[in-house]
Amino acid sequence: MFKAIFQMHPVRVRRGVVFRGTTAMGLCLVAGAAAAQDLTWNLPGNGAWNTVDPNWTGISTTFTNGDSVGFATVGGATVTLDSASVQTPEIIFSESGFTVAPTGAFAIEPSGGALALTLDPGVTATISAPLVSVGTDTITATGDATTQLTLSGDNSGSLGTLDVASGAVTLDGTYGGDVSNAGTLTNNATIAGATTNTGDLTAAGTFTGGITNNAGTVTVTVDSSGDVTNTGGDLVIDAGQTL
Repeated sequence: MFKAIFQMHPVRVRRGVVFRGTTAMGLCLVAGAAAAQDLTWNLPGNGAWNTVDPNWTGISTTFTNGDSVGFATVGGATVTLDSASVQTPEIIFSESGFTVAPTGAFAIEPSGGALALTLDPGVTATISAPLVSVGTDTITATGDATTQLTLSGDNSGSLGTLDVASGAVTLDGTYGGDVSNAGTLTNNATIAGATTNTGDLTAAGTFTGGITNNAGTVTVTVDSSGDVTNTGGDLVIDAGQTL
């Protein structure tokens, strides 16, 4: 049986982290389970991301799969998935210097079919943990001209679409699905699916599914494996390099 729970709580702001959908009053319909909550990393340095340790500030001090999370500690930290994979709809980086790292093959998975990776202005961050998604999932990276997100994990098991909506993203690990770039993307590894570009794409790796350049610029900096279809943008091939 569903029951109505009225919650009175302020909008939570922590070092510029404003979580989406947080209101002064909320009406939640629950069926014996807690609603997803927005959490901010509360350690001054390195620590473990799991469902046990009280390393978060929010409605709860522990993480539950389905929670959105934010990282805002000045100076950053290495946050390690130490006991299992986690599922989250959003990760917000509000300070530079954070690395989300795996133990073994533990991964970050979308929750509800989506994972948003958001960087506040001027922030750099690294995710070395694998991203694992199914074909209907979307992983969206958002930032601006001053942000840099590096994805260095083995993302070959991620079959959903990686959407670089804005900001700069560097792929240093294989990505198994399709990639859509409207920001600034550098591929130093392998993209197994099809790549569509309307932004700035640096081709320094392998594009198994090829590149379709609808707008923007594709720059080939090393001998690159993969076909390029140029329908409306610029194609730049550095001296001595081939497709």
